[in-house]
Amino acid sequence: MAAKRKISKKLDKKKKKKWFSIFAPKSFGGAELGQSYVVTPQDLMGKVVKVNLSKVSRVRSQNMRLKFEITEIRDEQGFTEPVSYELLNTQVNRMAKKNKSKIDASLTLETKDKNKIKIKPIIITRGKIKGGAHTTLKTSAILALEKEVKKHTFDTLLDSILKYDLQKMLKNELKVITPINKIEIKHLSRVK
Repeated sequence: MAAKRKISKKLDKKKKKKWFSIFAPKSFGGAELGQSYVVTPQDLMGKVVKVNLSKVSRVRSQNMRLKFEITEIRDEQGFTEPVSYELLNTQVNRMAKKNKSKIDASLTLETKDKNKIKIKPIIITRGKIKGGAHTTLKTSAILALEKEVKKHTFDTLLDSILKYDLQKMLKNELKVITPINKIEIKHLSRVK
């Protein structure tokens, strides 16, 4: 009998959960990203939501994923800010083919608004390159990225990556060294 009473007391203490909506920032159209099942709306604070880029913009690509963190609660709804962007590994593997060189880099830089970010560019050349050209291409890409990131805030940098402005600028600067097939940003995130 005592065991039954303990169980019923535990059930009484359980709090009822409800569904609360989570929305993207206005820069992404304020679309609903989903819902979360929590006791109070304050439990949403700090949660991270992953979505495909096609869900929050007109871009049809399923190969890009955005992470949003809930930073504000209004009217029992969670509102988010972008935290990171990443290109799926399957897309990267499709780009890197035989008889092409793939150059990776991983940089921690500071934006105009003093946010530390981690950015990982990938450069795919039209043909195989060796030694000096490989080194020159990588160092030139790093210098160009450092200079460009200092001009942007995190939000404007993310926007220029999504619109491919940053990738086009890098390609135009680096094509004088060797022919470039494609430049992508594999990862962009805030460093805490």
